[in-house]
Amino acid sequence: MSSTSWLGGATSNPCQALEQPLSALQHALTVVSQAAGADLADAGPTQKPAINAAAKKELQEIDAQIAKLRPQLNACQSKRDVVVNANGNVHQLETSDGTVLTTPLSLADLHGHYRESWRVAPADPLLADCGGAAIEHGSPTKPFLARDLDTTIYNSARAICTNAGVKDPVLLDACTLDVAVLGTADAATVYVGAPAPVAVGEAGQTKQG
Repeated sequence: MSSTSWLGGATSNPCQALEQPLSALQHALTVVSQAAGADLADAGPTQKPAINAAAKKELQEIDAQIAKLRPQLNACQSKRDVVVNANGNVHQLETSDGTVLTTPLSLADLHGHYRESWRVAPADPLLADCGGAAIEHGSPTKPFLARDLDTTIYNSARAICTNAGVKDPVLLDACTLDVAVLGTADAATVYVGAPAPVAVGEAGQTKQG
């Protein structure tokens, strides 16, 4: 996929399956506490110990469920893809510091705050596969998409992706660019059987308003 374009997937928030039940449990704590308070206000002296005991037990059970879910959510959030759709909206991208950028994005937006917020340090283990070689980095001055490739390179990479079974036009463009830039037919495998993107963005556009 081009460094100046991005694809919005159907599952924009992979951690939502954990966030929703955790939010419900936190709400349940408030509900149980409020209900117990109301019951205690109407109860006689002999009834209050039983009400307190029942509420305490229920709150402890909820706390135990929260304690089980929270580490899972923290782990999920720490491993989210770099292309993070904010608020479940495929037209919004979130930087690592939580800033939300709304499409269309300018080239400066994509390769400024957004890119820098997700930049990996040269010594990070994520780059171990680079074999210790010097890593080139820089900022593009204009978008570079599959259609910008040399014709011979484009046709060769396109054929590899087509033969691999990539059919969606958007994924086919992304596959073509990856195969050409990475220089290996293996780059096409990630696109085989992939669902069509819900939204597609290209940098270099000017924000409106």
